[in-house]
Amino acid sequence: MHIQEISEKNKETIETIESSFIIVTFDENEPHSYEETSQLCVNGDFHSKWGDRSSTIIAFKNGRFAYIGEHSAYDGTFSVSYALFVQLSMFEIAEPDWSCTDNSTYITLTELKFDLDNELQKEIERAKLDCDQRRNDIIITYDYFNEYAKDDIKRWNLHPDSFVQVIMQLAYAELHQEIAATYETALTRHFYNGRTETLRSCTTEVHKFIQMAREGKSSSGEIVAAFRNAVNNHNHMMNEARKGNGVDRHLFGLWCIAYENGIDVPEIYNDPLYIKSGGGGNFVLSTSTLGYTSIVGFVAPMTLDGYGVFYSITADTIYIQITAFRDSTKTSAHKFNEIFKQQFSRIKKYLEDNSKL
Repeated sequence: MHIQEISEKNKETIETIESSFIIVTFDENEPHSYEETSQLCVNGDFHSKWGDRSSTIIAFKNGRFAYIGEHSAYDGTFSVSYALFVQLSMFEIAEPDWSCTDNSTYITLTELKFDLDNELQKEIERAKLDCDQRRNDIIITYDYFNEYAKDDIKRWNLHPDSFVQVIMQLAYAELHQEIAATYETALTRHFYNGRTETLRSCTTEVHKFIQMAREGKSSSGEIVAAFRNAVNNHNHMMNEARKGNGVDRHLFGLWCIAYENGIDVPEIYNDPLYIKSGGGGNFVLSTSTLGYTSIVGFVAPMTLDGYGVFYSITADTIYIQITAFRDSTKTSAHKFNEIFKQQFSRIKKYLEDNSKL
């Protein structure tokens, strides 16, 4: 690494940073909403963040906090659990008496300075320009739905994650008049060193339900029956993916074997239908549940005309974050968010009108 070759001090500084558990960033911005806070995670002051670390806490000037969990090396659920423990710890600590003088002893901060040559100075300027040009590439929404949530969904004898996934598919179809190849994270923790598998959640059962819900030819009872079938099938498919019965990691492994051994990559990987189905990182909907707490997060969409859809489900609220690229002429994160919430209300009415089904 060139920066380490310049001086021994640089080498020691890099080792100090790389051996740390957590990076804490002091950001001069002052966000006033969850949505603005989320946006500043990706387009705030770039100079204060060390990109190549898994755990970065951002402390904003006005006391708000955010967390960046770059989880290439581990399951993203670890980042969620970490953030949850921090949140719960804050709830346990009573608010200080602001009228009292703070006599706390604080650690002494040491500034880490690098020795820079002309090559690095130019690279810093190049990176700064590149970041500035991409500062507003991603649109991020944050919202919640609280007409009902996990408790009511379970009362209807349906799985909460599967419930949200099927409604999300309906919302996309209502907005774009088509269905979309969808990725949902499936955890494979049953296996030693297991990471993830892909659940392709846009199934035949989901498509049938969407057709019935949108065509206006079916009774509400028939729509509810199709909805329940789609939700239950999704839950079954999730369990299969968790057992390692998916296809995407297997296909990726075969691609890696071919690439690493200089073998011609099989034609299927370049087939237009394989790509349209989401293969090769081309899923239009990149989705994940972050569990059953109020913690929610996001990543960018996989494709220019795609979405990232992320949600968490508590007893009484569904928290939703949606991402889209600003340069897309097709997508709209804000419209998708509104239609998503509308479909939650719509399905509730169907279920309550047909409560015996």
